[in-house]
Amino acid sequence: MAEQNPVVVLVDAYTSAEYLPPEFAALGVELVHVHSTSEFMPSMPAPDLSAYRAAIVHRDLATTAELLARYDPVCVIAGQEPVRCWPTPCRSASACSPTSPAGLLPAGTSTR
Repeated sequence: MAEQNPVVVLVDAYTSAEYLPPEFAALGVELVHVHSTSEFMPSMPAPDLSAYRAAIVHRDLATTAELLARYDPVCVIAGQEPVRCWPTPCRSASACSPTSPAGLLPAGTSTR
């Protein structure tokens, strides 16, 4: 039986993530793209899906997981993670906590 190339999932591969497909291809890795919304973000150029083995539109976690399982991916990478500071805007990047479960919150803000 022929060995299959590993598969990596990119979620919302906008902006700098557009540079990832040729790098993965050079390593013999195939890609699957997941759109987190039914439409591409209108504020950014849409990703070039011709570099992907498949494209999946996320509807709910169970369905997306079932669809991705068919490709047996080795990992999932966030291609675009828009910065949103909530409940108050950040004054600088250092004022936000990127590990906050509620998104990026000003440092010291409790989510409880």
